[in-house]
Amino acid sequence: MTIFIERVEKLKKIGKKAGIDAFLVNSGRNMRYFAGFSALAIERFAGVIIPVETGAPVVLVPRLEEEKAKEYFEFEEIKSYDDSENPATLLSQIVKELTLEKAVFVPDVVLFVGTPLQISRIIFLDAFETGEIDTVHGEPLCSGVIAVPITTGKIGISFLDIACRAFGRYKPEEMVAGVPYQRLTRMVASLDRSIAGTAQPNFLLKLLPRVMNFVK
Repeated sequence: MTIFIERVEKLKKIGKKAGIDAFLVNSGRNMRYFAGFSALAIERFAGVIIPVETGAPVVLVPRLEEEKAKEYFEFEEIKSYDDSENPATLLSQIVKELTLEKAVFVPDVVLFVGTPLQISRIIFLDAFETGEIDTVHGEPLCSGVIAVPITTGKIGISFLDIACRAFGRYKPEEMVAGVPYQRLTRMVASLDRSIAGTAQPNFLLKLLPRVMNFVK
């Protein structure tokens, strides 16, 4: 038994004791620890799905990293995808194959890709309860909308750096917001109370554009 198999088995025991169904490992350092390699995925998804009781680990990597996975990954199940495929679809298939459909996965961060207006609505929905805009702008994308929300608890904003736009299929008008998962509850609660959601503006707010035009 290699050190990587030992680590996976130890993680499974911890997961079983804690009532966890599976682990999704997708950071480079953690992938190296459990799988023996990390993928140069840049803006593409790469990760290892480790079920606690329903099967062997499965690695999912971009097609360009498939040979590396075959060389270093200690387990047989290797899935790959090219730029025409959506890794989320493949991940969903893996979850079904491992009979993990009822497993509960709680993300650290939820990413929203949208226009500036759409991202602005998200920010103001979050601020409705507190009256405070609590955001941080950061580049590159992975740092600004993933690392920053996890480490600070704030909403991370990215305008999608040059590397993102070179390798991704983003539209010129799009940007990204990374929202800490625990903040989604208050955002949803504000949907019907804020004009950033579905609430209708009051009379004074409707009148404001006319007042501004009159001042001009």
